[in-house]
Amino acid sequence: MTGELLAAYQPQQVTRQAVDGGIRVAWRAPARTDGIAGYLAIAQSPSGTYQKTAFPAANTMDAVLSGDPVTADSCVIVVTVIDGTPGMKVAPGGLVCATGGPRAPGSMPPSAATRKPESKP
Repeated sequence: MTGELLAAYQPQQVTRQAVDGGIRVAWRAPARTDGIAGYLAIAQSPSGTYQKTAFPAANTMDAVLSGDPVTADSCVIVVTVIDGTPGMKVAPGGLVCATGGPRAPGSMPPSAATRKPESKP
C-alpha cells in the first residue's frame, strides 16, 4: 500500500506515555475507516529491537505494552490492518519515541516494520 491510500489508512495523532514500567499508546482513527480489521501496537527499543506486540480490539484506540523487555523508554508504532484481496494490507503510522517525537514511517528501523505478529516471542 502506497501513496494517498497509505496516508488515508495511517493511524492519526499517535501518542505514548510511560506507565508503571511500560507504555500506553493512544491514537485516533485514520481518515479512511472502511475495511479496517484492527490495529497492532508494536513496542521496540530506541535502537530498533523488537519488544512486544499488542492486539487491541478492532474499535479500540489505545493499548498498554508492559512487562519485560518493554520499558518507559520504549518506542511504539501503531499499524492499521485492512481487509484486502488477496490478503491483508497494513498502514503503519510513524514511530513515536520518548524523545525526538514521531518519525516518518519510512525512517523506522526494519525490525518494527517487517516483524510478523505470529513471530512474536
